Amino acid sequence: TSPFTLYFSVKFYAADPCKLVEEITR
Repeated sequence: TSPFTLYFSVKFYAADPCKLVEEITR
């Protein structure tokens, strides 16, 4: 996962932290 993708994911999932956690831990 590139830093840009990670940054985008944080921005995209900012409204739903649960989804963000699922993405990281997957």
